[in-house]
Amino acid sequence: MEPALLPSDEGARLRALEELQLLDSPAEQEFDDITLLASFICEAPIALISLVDKDRQWFKSRVGLDISETPRDIAFCAHAILGDDVFEVPDAAADQRFADNPVVTSDPHLRFYAGMPLKTSDNHNIGTLCVIDRKPRHLSEEQRAALRALGRQIMRLVELRKSTRLQADLRRKLASEVALSRAMVEHAGAGIISTDLDATILTFNPAAEAMLGYPADEVIGKASPVTLLHDPAEIERRGAELSVRYGENITGLDIFLRPLRDAAADTVEWTYTRKDGKKIPVSLTLSILRDEGGRPYGYLGVIRDLTEIKAKSRRVEAAARLGDIIRRSQEDFIARGPTNEMFDRLLSEILDYTQSEYGFIGEVLYDEQGAPYLQTHAITNIAWNEATRKLYDEHRKSGMIFRNVHTLFGAAMTTGEPVIANHPATDPRRGGLPHGHPAMNSFLGIPFRYGEKLVGMVGVANKPGGYDEEFVSELTPLTASCAALIHAMRLDAERSATRQSLTREQDRFRLIVDTAAEAFIEIDQDGTVTEWNQRAAEEFHIPVSQAVGRRVDELVTLRDEHGEASGLRDHVPSELERPGQSREFTFVRADGSGFQGDLVMWAMPSGDARRCCAFVRDVTERHELERQQRLRFQSETLLKEIHHRVKNNMQVISSLLSIQSGQLKDEAQRDVFLECRERIRAMSLIHDRLYSAGRYDGIDFGDYLREMVALITSSNSPADADVRIDLKVDPVEVPVEKAVPLSLIASELVLNSLKHAFRGRRSGTITVRLGCENGACRLFIGDDGPGMQLPDPNHKGVGMQLIEGLTRQIKAKRESSAGPGVGTTIIWEQ
Repeated sequence: MEPALLPSDEGARLRALEELQLLDSPAEQEFDDITLLASFICEAPIALISLVDKDRQWFKSRVGLDISETPRDIAFCAHAILGDDVFEVPDAAADQRFADNPVVTSDPHLRFYAGMPLKTSDNHNIGTLCVIDRKPRHLSEEQRAALRALGRQIMRLVELRKSTRLQADLRRKLASEVALSRAMVEHAGAGIISTDLDATILTFNPAAEAMLGYPADEVIGKASPVTLLHDPAEIERRGAELSVRYGENITGLDIFLRPLRDAAADTVEWTYTRKDGKKIPVSLTLSILRDEGGRPYGYLGVIRDLTEIKAKSRRVEAAARLGDIIRRSQEDFIARGPTNEMFDRLLSEILDYTQSEYGFIGEVLYDEQGAPYLQTHAITNIAWNEATRKLYDEHRKSGMIFRNVHTLFGAAMTTGEPVIANHPATDPRRGGLPHGHPAMNSFLGIPFRYGEKLVGMVGVANKPGGYDEEFVSELTPLTASCAALIHAMRLDAERSATRQSLTREQDRFRLIVDTAAEAFIEIDQDGTVTEWNQRAAEEFHIPVSQAVGRRVDELVTLRDEHGEASGLRDHVPSELERPGQSREFTFVRADGSGFQGDLVMWAMPSGDARRCCAFVRDVTERHELERQQRLRFQSETLLKEIHHRVKNNMQVISSLLSIQSGQLKDEAQRDVFLECRERIRAMSLIHDRLYSAGRYDGIDFGDYLREMVALITSSNSPADADVRIDLKVDPVEVPVEKAVPLSLIASELVLNSLKHAFRGRRSGTITVRLGCENGACRLFIGDDGPGMQLPDPNHKGVGMQLIEGLTRQIKAKRESSAGPGVGTTIIWEQ
């Protein structure tokens, strides 16, 4: 017996067979019909569809044979797949390749074999269609042709089966992807809105519904996100920014789409208006939707609510400020112990942080009957008469005692819960205020505990807008620090009383270290770390257990502003128990990373040697906040100074003109001085409005007109005439570069009416109107006097020249009417 050789493409052939998924599959009628037909046509008792696997041949269909597979090394089909046409063995017993084959020498005693290779579309023979007989014989040419045709038919069935399966897989995959895409849109954490090219909403996912308050069916096909959600003022500002950036006038939808010419997506922060009117900050990422040909058919917006992110930023800033207050109080306590000055400074910082007018820090004590009372350690001086001033001075150092618990702060002591009273005058817990006591518009009392024991409270009053529960939670780290300070103060007092200085000092030291908001490090004389608090572990990325006992120089390196490296021990002050000044360094961790931090160090005696202690505080966030605050302060200070000086100088000039006019006898000359004074006063009033409002980009010109007209008419109205003012003005925001010219125009027109409209008349009306419509602003000033000739264009007075010059300066248009009565309208674009 000669086993068949392996085909040259054996590896690829086996993979092709595996991909067809025919092996060990159930019987199928289509294949059984072909096998039966082959047996009939070839007049053979046995017909098989055989698939040649790696070590076996397996029969997909069989006629006349009971077994389902045989080993490959005895398979006739293993020889047949080496060729491309019918492989025929007329008499196996006479063929040396098969004469001693077990299927020839024993049951089923095969003598004749003919097999047609089954070839895949990529030319791999996976098996055969074969017919077998128990006697020697030959196939006719017709039978051989039929066997070839039936083999091709089998492969068409196989390929069709494969194609059907692949199509089914593709349909399942497509359905899965569609379902996944739909699920991603439906369950996305971000709001997703798509629109057509006209910005009409096409899709509005559930996250967008939840975020913005609109049901999808209320907006799809009916609204645009631009008009539904966006603040028009923000859109206008964005358009102005983009116009400057790209050097072109950008309006309408281009305000959203222009950046997409240069990038696939554009992300911008906006303020959206929910259906309930609430404003929320969002991040909008906008991109273009394109079809398979790359043509745009709409826009996709992904919206993320930034409310929590913005709130977190504010919380981070507040936490940084609180951390500063806590750090300074703890350093103050460690360096100097519990003093009145320490608590006074702490109270001052608490009042500044809480924006409160006055308050106190007090310790809760108990009398012999167990009733609580309050002893202050710091209290705002709100003395309102000689008696209260004397009382404050007498008890400032020892602390004031308050035993009446039927008050707002008494309620905090007795209940142990925070007391918020934003309407103290009607609060049932109030105890009333002594006559002359400063007004109390709001009050917050926060008791604080050390462990389970109530030890003190902080009370503050008169924060604009009052207090709330969120603010109480925000102050938790501060009140915890106050509790620790008072507890440490009590320990210090006990140490002095019982002379157990070492134990009490260690308790106090441990308390401050454990509650410190900064990294605390203690080293011995040799530079070995003996204390390394949890904050140090977090700051330097080294656990306490791995830091204590190691040399500090292995853990921390300092670099000054010049890049010079040093160790922690290089900065210990020479005097014992005296903290050094706070200095800033770059602290380099053992892993090579670093941060900017403040260092405060001091030395403490320890037998014949000494220990060194250090507080290290990360100041990266503080630097950024200080930089932003410094820039804002410098800008605002400069503007305030400029406007303040301009206003004062104008007032001086106005006063000089008034004095000079009083010394002139010629009425015409005096009128000239007085008119100049009124012009100066009109401009001065503009600067006064800017300075008092604290804004320098523009003013409400309607509000300004009311004050300016009243000022001019009060000092320039004819003595013998009843001048009535008919003034109807709308709020109109005018930038400062237009406000000053318009103020001069308005004052000139009012002065003209006062000067000319009441000659020979006992009464009359001056009319003033201001409003804006469709982007055009109109200022009208006129009177019902006898009128006047239209001025000769070649001989204009100073006032008319001033009005025309200022009108051109602000790119406005002037319209005049004369004849009974006179009026002038100034028109400009908003």
